[in-house]
Amino acid sequence: MKIRNKIIFIFVIALIAFFISFCVELFFNRKVITKNNLESVEIIDFKDIQKDGKWYKTISNDAYMVVKIKDEYVNKFNFDYQFSEDFLWEIEYNDERISHQSSNLINQAIRSINTNVQNKTIKLYFHQSDIKVKNIMINNKIYINWSRQLVLFLLILGSFLLIYYRKYFFNYLEKAFLFIGLIGGILMIIVSPKNVYTSWDDQIHLENAVAFLNSEYVPFSFALRLVEQHYKIDGSTFQTQEEKIAVYKKLNKLHNETRENLLQINRYGNKYNKFVYFPYYIGIQIANIFHFEYIGTFILAKLMNFLCYILLMYFAIKISTYAKKIIFIISLFVSNIFLATQFSYDPTITASITLGLALFLRLLEMEKINKKYLLLFIGCIIWGSLPKAIYAPLLLLILFIPNQKFDSKKQAYIIKSLVCITTILLMSTFVLPFFMGSVAGDARGGNTNASEQLSLILHNPLNYCKILLKYLIVSGPNNLIGDVLFTGTAYLRGYTSSVSSLIYITNLILLLYFLFHDNYDKKVISNKIKIVFGIVYLGIFVLIATAMYLSFTPVGANGIAGIQPRYFIPMLLVLLLILAPTKNIKIKQKNSSNILLLLIPYFSLMIINFFIVYRGLGI
Repeated sequence: MKIRNKIIFIFVIALIAFFISFCVELFFNRKVITKNNLESVEIIDFKDIQKDGKWYKTISNDAYMVVKIKDEYVNKFNFDYQFSEDFLWEIEYNDERISHQSSNLINQAIRSINTNVQNKTIKLYFHQSDIKVKNIMINNKIYINWSRQLVLFLLILGSFLLIYYRKYFFNYLEKAFLFIGLIGGILMIIVSPKNVYTSWDDQIHLENAVAFLNSEYVPFSFALRLVEQHYKIDGSTFQTQEEKIAVYKKLNKLHNETRENLLQINRYGNKYNKFVYFPYYIGIQIANIFHFEYIGTFILAKLMNFLCYILLMYFAIKISTYAKKIIFIISLFVSNIFLATQFSYDPTITASITLGLALFLRLLEMEKINKKYLLLFIGCIIWGSLPKAIYAPLLLLILFIPNQKFDSKKQAYIIKSLVCITTILLMSTFVLPFFMGSVAGDARGGNTNASEQLSLILHNPLNYCKILLKYLIVSGPNNLIGDVLFTGTAYLRGYTSSVSSLIYITNLILLLYFLFHDNYDKKVISNKIKIVFGIVYLGIFVLIATAMYLSFTPVGANGIAGIQPRYFIPMLLVLLLILAPTKNIKIKQKNSSNILLLLIPYFSLMIINFFIVYRGLGI
C-alpha cells in the first residue's frame, strides 16, 4: 500500500508540474491565444519581380516587394521559396531592416517578428535573381514548444522530488548523481542542435566516432557529411523551431537514402588513441542495425557516450569516502555534462581519471591492497591517458603506496616497476613524436612549427621556464578554477553567457564550502601525499602547457596559445585534495543535510537547458 500511495503521490505532483509548465507555455503564446490564425497578405508593390504561375520570381539582384497585412500584430512571417543554394534576403518594418539567410535544404522561411507593424506594411528585399516565392503569410497561430515545456516540467518535478526525498539522496549520493545527471544530460541531448560545431573539434570527433578503428573506408551518409562540413543548424540560418524541424526531416531523408555512401579516410596510424570513441561507435552501429534516421543516429551516439560518463562517475562517487561530495559536485559541472552530451572525448577522460583517483584514495585507506581496486586504478588511468598521454604520470601515484600494504615487498617492487614501465610507454606516445619531428603545427595556420619550437626550448630552457611561470601566474587561475571550467558550453556559450556567471559563483561557493566543511583523515591524505599531488599536478600542467606551446603557439612567442580550461578538469580533484583540511583522527564522512548540495547542481543544469531552448536552439 505504501508503494501504491507513493506512486499516486508522485503522479499527482507530476500532473501539477505539467499544469504549471503548460500554463507558462501558454503565457509565451499570450499574444496569439485570441488570434490563432494564418492569414494571407496582399502584395501592393514590387520591383524586378515577375509572376511565374503561382510563384513570384526575382529577375535581378535588387528586387523587392511590399505586402499589406490585415492585423497590426505579427507573430511570425512565412513564405515558401525555391532556389538552388542558400540565399540572403531582408525584411523591413517599423523603419528597421533585418538581414536573414535561408537554406536550400528546406523550402519555407518562418521567421519570428513578435511586434506590432506600423502602417501594416512589410517590405522584402532579395539580392539574387531566380529566387521564387509564394504563399506569403502572417502566422499568428499558437505554437507549443514542447522542449521548453519539458524543461520547465522536469525543473518543477525534479526539484520537488529532490527536496522530498532528500534524506534518501543524502544517504546514496551516487543515486542523486544518477537522478540529476540523467535528467540534465538527456535534456541537453534533446535541446542541443543536432549537428556538430557546438563543441571544440566535434566535427573531428564525429568522423573518428564513425570510423573508429577502420583504416580505409567507412559508411558515412551525405547527411552526416553535410553537418561534418560545417552545416550549422542554429539560429543564424534556422531561426524558428518550425524551420529546424523541417531541416531535420530533410536530413533524415538524406541519411536514409545515402547511409551506405563510403567515406575514404586512409588512416593507417596508431589505433590506441581511438579506443575512447567506442561508446559512440556502439551507438552508431546499433542505429545502423535498426535503420535509424539521422536524428536517431545522432542522438543514440551521444547517448551511449553520455551513459559511459554517467557510469564511470557513478562508481567514482559510490566507492569514495572522503571526497564523495567533492566528486559529486565536479561530476555535475555544466561543462562536464555539456561535453558528455556532445561529440568529445574530454568527459570520458575526466570520468576515467576521477574514478582512478577515487580508487587511489580507497587504496590509501586500506591496510592491505585490494588487487581489484589496484587493477581498476591502473586501467582507468591508462584508458584516460590513451588519447592524451599527458595524464599518464598519475600512474606514478602507485609508487607512494607503502610497501607494507602489499602482500610482500617483492610484489610491491614488481608492481611498481611495471607501473613505471607502463608510464614510460604511455609518455613515449606524447614525447617521441615531437623529437622525431612527426608533429605538425597548428592546422589552422600561423607561424607554428613543433620542431623549431622544441629546438628553442632545448637551447634556452631558462627562458621557457619564465614563459611557463608567467602563464601560470597570469592565466593560470582562470584556466585552473575559472568560470569556463565550471560552466563552459563551448560554441553555445553565446546562448548561455547571461546566466553563466551566476552559475559559476554558486557552484564555486558550494564546492569550497564542502571542501573546507568536511575533514579528511591525515593518515590517508598525509602531507607527503599532498606534496606528491602537488608535484604531479605541476608536472601535468607543464606537459599541457608544453604541448600547446609546441603545437599551437607561433615560433618564438613569449606566451602560450591554445590552452583551454577543460584540459585541467580531470586534475581538479587533485588540486582540491591538496587544499583539503586534514586531522589526525579517524573521521567518518558524515552525510550532509544541506539541500543546496542537491539543488544547486540541478538548477544549474536546468537553467542552462532552458536558455538553450529559450534562445531558439531546441525543438
